Amino acid sequence: MKGSYMLIGLIIFLGPILFIRNDLVNLKIQTEGRSVLMEIVDKPNFCVGTRAKWMMKVKYGDLIFSKQISSSYCESHSIGDAVEVKYLEGYDEIVLPDENITFKFISSAVLMIFGIYVIYLSFKSK
Repeated sequence: MKGSYMLIGLIIFLGPILFIRNDLVNLKIQTEGRSVLMEIVDKPNFCVGTRAKWMMKVKYGDLIFSKQISSSYCESHSIGDAVEVKYLEGYDEIVLPDENITFKFISSAVLMIFGIYVIYLSFKSK
């Protein structure tokens, strides 16, 4: 039982570490970045479904960025549309204005704390 708590705790703790770096970059872009207009150059023609992960490509100058979007965002925009995004020079990520990066960051941190708690339980159990 002690070993399984330790393994589960490590998985719960280490999993969010893979995402927290990206969350920190996106949080920096959201707070320090500036709003710019980018042109949609590619997106799916058919975007129905809530569980699917849709991607669009936007162009800013000579740069092309890929961004995961929701089904409703995909349906409400077309190729050639200019959309407002947050951009910070030197980063290859963009953030949509209504994207809640803070929630993603807090969720990752809470999962890491829970993983530490499960590891603590593995040492405390008999």
